[in-house]
Amino acid sequence: MCPDIPVLEKLMKDINGLAESGARYTEMPHVIEVTLPMLCNYLPRWWERGSETNAQGPWCTEVTSDQLNTLLGNILKIIVNNLGIDEASWMKRLAVFAQPIVSKAKPELLRSHFIPTMEKLKKRSGKVVAEEEQLRLEVKSESEDTELLIRDEFSVLCRDLYALYPLLIRYVDNNRAHWLTEPNLDAEELFRMIGEIFIYWSKSHNFKREEQNFVVQNEINNMSFLTADSKSKMSKSEESQSGGSDQERHKKKRRGDRYSVHTSLIVATLKKMLPIGLNMCSPTDQELISLAKIRYAL
Repeated sequence: MCPDIPVLEKLMKDINGLAESGARYTEMPHVIEVTLPMLCNYLPRWWERGSETNAQGPWCTEVTSDQLNTLLGNILKIIVNNLGIDEASWMKRLAVFAQPIVSKAKPELLRSHFIPTMEKLKKRSGKVVAEEEQLRLEVKSESEDTELLIRDEFSVLCRDLYALYPLLIRYVDNNRAHWLTEPNLDAEELFRMIGEIFIYWSKSHNFKREEQNFVVQNEINNMSFLTADSKSKMSKSEESQSGGSDQERHKKKRRGDRYSVHTSLIVATLKKMLPIGLNMCSPTDQELISLAKIRYAL
């Protein structure tokens, strides 16, 4: 084999070092742009040829689900380390190339990674919405600059949510049935936090508008994250390779063609977790929530 190709252990160590140190993108851009996408494609393909999926050897690889789980855990740490940072547009790509490894995520990641990340996002959502509410009480002539700053904060918040929610949606799909048969306190806490972020979103005009702007400007296909097809995740840069005629058609798309309330990941994630919430309630509460869900869908 080519001696210039680094061994898997070295690459995994580099990613773990980035996640644990909290280093910024500018310090290790090659890890984000090259190493992470490569391993997210490489590991699932070789795992299928390993000992965990083929009972009889010999095996041509030693890749295990533990390595995929570790890789996803490090990606979630990288997301946490960069929450709220203005210059981190690369974060929106994490959810795209990390999709193939989510299926191997272990239940322990819920408490150790997903819940702490959601806790930080919930607090930031509450903080920005509170600032928006305070702005409404100020004299308009004195608050125009502040309004622009708050809209920028909502824009960064939406970017952070869209770095996590596509991974969270797939993780919930893989574990929801188990959580329903064996109630899980961590899953219930996850539902509460997702619900709180949804409430912040539903009350804030700027929150909704900036989510729409983020989806439209980056040409994100939310439906691809809500279906089982992990191969159709398209980023803006990938779509631009499809040719001039396709680009023209994209430019002519209206905002409603690219984004709607029903395809909002903030709404969709809550819907994915709603069975967990219903499982927590008394029969009377379940009837009320079911009615609310039907009314909201109309």
